[in-house]
Amino acid sequence: LVLISVLGSQVEGRRMRLLNTEIRRNGFTPSVQCLTRDPVAWTAKFGTLTLVAAVVLEMSLKPGVIPATCLLLVALVVAVPLGRRFAAGDVSPNGTARERATSSSAEI
Repeated sequence: LVLISVLGSQVEGRRMRLLNTEIRRNGFTPSVQCLTRDPVAWTAKFGTLTLVAAVVLEMSLKPGVIPATCLLLVALVVAVPLGRRFAAGDVSPNGTARERATSSSAEI
């Protein structure tokens, strides 16, 4: 629970405050677009979500100490590639975010 709190308030919170400040100051600029693809922020977000899911699963199954610890470690290991994938923009079935942005700006 401490790790969930730290990831949420310190890592995600700081990066989202920076993003909010940048948007208010300059609008949606290329630097803001870069901040929205921050792999650390996305990994922290998925770390929080996977850890919460693991804690709920542990509370339901009530495994021993070793399986519970392994489940938490698996949750963190799964969060890293998910965060990196979302930061890269490779989550759309219709192409990457970069491809969609290029095609949509060409239509305008």
